[in-house]
Amino acid sequence: MAKLAIKKASTDVTVYLFIQDSSVTTGAGKTGLAYNTSSLVAYYVRPLGSATQLTLATQTVTGAHSDGGFVEVDATNMPGVYRLDLSDAICATGVNSVVVMLKGAANMAPVVLEIQLTSYDPNDAVRLGMTALPNAAADAAGGLPISDAGGLDLDAQIGTDIDSILADTGTDGVVLKAAGLATDAVTEIQSGLALEATLTAIKGAGWMNETLKTLSDQIDCVDVSGVADAVCDELLAGHVIPGSVGEALSTAGSGSSASDIADAVLDELTAGHAVAGSFGKAIVDLPDDVYNLLSAIPAVSLAMPAAGTDLVAYAGDTLEIDITGLGNLSAADEIYVTVKNRYDDDDDESVFQVSRDGGLLYLLGAAASSSTDGSLTVIDAVTGHIQFTLKATATILIPIKHNIYDVKIITGTAAESLMQGEITFKPVVTKATS
Repeated sequence: MAKLAIKKASTDVTVYLFIQDSSVTTGAGKTGLAYNTSSLVAYYVRPLGSATQLTLATQTVTGAHSDGGFVEVDATNMPGVYRLDLSDAICATGVNSVVVMLKGAANMAPVVLEIQLTSYDPNDAVRLGMTALPNAAADAAGGLPISDAGGLDLDAQIGTDIDSILADTGTDGVVLKAAGLATDAVTEIQSGLALEATLTAIKGAGWMNETLKTLSDQIDCVDVSGVADAVCDELLAGHVIPGSVGEALSTAGSGSSASDIADAVLDELTAGHAVAGSFGKAIVDLPDDVYNLLSAIPAVSLAMPAAGTDLVAYAGDTLEIDITGLGNLSAADEIYVTVKNRYDDDDDESVFQVSRDGGLLYLLGAAASSSTDGSLTVIDAVTGHIQFTLKATATILIPIKHNIYDVKIITGTAAESLMQGEITFKPVVTKATS
């Protein structure tokens, strides 16, 4: 069986076949076949599909692609070699392989061609058509860095430059101990040690040394008791400081000493709790140029999907799975549950995908023939409780293997994956579904 690798969804694909003469034992090629030779037929089959005929048509050796085109290349110099033009349906997305067969003519040995349908382009010399990789030569602009004397010398520059930075900032040999982080780090910052290096790392080379020195001087001269008064004033005015840091400050209350408030804040920071909101603005009245620099540092927010429970389903049984703890779903315009073999598969290649409003959208890499074969129902929007189902007539088609799934919501302003995990399909003994 001859084998080829072709990218999925390739169009106007032409292949070449060798057809043996079955009437001889030398392995010689069969000559003289044409698209209309008696009993000569071509068929193809895609996984889980049925045999489909590719109607053969007239073609020339150098002619433009024409679905089903079939012609002998050169009976004298290449006896037995034929050109065959495939239809676009043969290489379409949705499956990972396809088999093509020609047979039927007198004294012709059947020919079988297996084509692997890849998600990458084996003829792309730069990145194989994979968009997650840079589309540029290594060490060129936009390309992968390599260890040489080019755009980035990994061997020399990283080690040398880090040593130089540590020497210039006076931080060479400084170690922060996890157990004493709150005390040691605050002592260093209050005394002004390594402040310039710390702020340079946060903001980048755009901060000038003069500006950093000004900021260092301002922090050195902050009146700690003034900080306590400012915080208490904000709390008494009813202003909210979100998070457990605000709760600790509120517990300290008005009239607390500076050391009490400092201890409360340090305890929360040491525990890894976040300080949210514009809390820094109320702490100290810094000069305008310093405050502007501080307020220009952007806030960072990172939300990751929760790890979901690993699920087990049985191919051939009605699938009915509840998922809870997704958070408030009241604002969701649409909700999806998607099951795939690989993360880089497109939605239309999924094992199956259901949505709240659309029912079953895809099954085994193709548009679902009936949207009512699957569903997604919101049981409780406030607590984030959903249920998704799939009929037994659909689950029995799903291969026995490990898959991945996620739950995703779409709102008017954002798309967010709420949960992901693994789902395993296992076999059943009884295959009947009705």
